[in-house]
Amino acid sequence: MERAVVVSRLGMGDGVPELSLILLEKYLKSSLENDDVKIVYAFYNRGVQVLTDDRIQPLLVQLEAAGAQLYFCGTCLEYYGIAKQLNVGRVACINDIRHIMNAYRCDFL
Repeated sequence: MERAVVVSRLGMGDGVPELSLILLEKYLKSSLENDDVKIVYAFYNRGVQVLTDDRIQPLLVQLEAAGAQLYFCGTCLEYYGIAKQLNVGRVACINDIRHIMNAYRCDFL
């Protein structure tokens, strides 16, 4: 794996929140449809809240099943009170997130 997608927002981009989620949903679906799944995903800050979205969460399960590695910031999960909703991927510390940002060619969403 050479690439990583780093998600720090609840969605994709800085626009209207609902549009941001729609864009992220389309991005993840496109990754699955184009077999662009052998990459690392790192979610931190508000990005961990994708776990609470009924449209995004199943796509994360599919991505992981297809070979993607998913990491969710543990501090962020605790801060937002959603640590118990983690049913995909694994908990990461800030050093893990930092390593991903330094070791891979990253797309920041």
